[in-house]
Amino acid sequence: MISEMLFLTNIGSNDISSSRQGSLAISRFFGNNLIEIPSHFEPNKLLKDIKDQKGIVHLIGDVAMPNHSGLSWLEALGYWKQPVGLMIAPDNSGNISGMATAYVSLCMSKKVLLGGVVQLGGVWDQKARSLDCLPWCGQIPDEILVENCSLDSISIDQSLKLEELALNLKKQIYRTNF
Repeated sequence: MISEMLFLTNIGSNDISSSRQGSLAISRFFGNNLIEIPSHFEPNKLLKDIKDQKGIVHLIGDVAMPNHSGLSWLEALGYWKQPVGLMIAPDNSGNISGMATAYVSLCMSKKVLLGGVVQLGGVWDQKARSLDCLPWCGQIPDEILVENCSLDSISIDQSLKLEELALNLKKQIYRTNF
């Protein structure tokens, strides 16, 4: 990866399980450790403590909400020039919430290095995803989002989707850095 760390966060619902499994799948695919950090922790202190580590960080909670220091995780990640991936699950009818657009705009306003948006499960609608003009990296299939999913047991099709997603994340992070 271009940066030593990639920060992933769920922006849709409070379903921590699927975002954790998505983060875990991405970290395993990159061959990195997964570090989980609740968003209520003070970002600058933690970013300073983990600056020399490598891995994928799963931020749990609302990363746009300022904490007791008045700084949100998104602002801090923008200041520290750390890449961020946004994860969102579709609703029951397969639609993506406007939260995706709102968070992408927020990342742009906070100068966050946005690696892209990842769809957690559901049906991947390529036409709809291209029409919303968001930096989509791809989808993590439902089968990968189950507890204790082994990447060795997924189908070749699912593995290719995950590989494409990972390459899109890397490509977008590279573009954003230069």
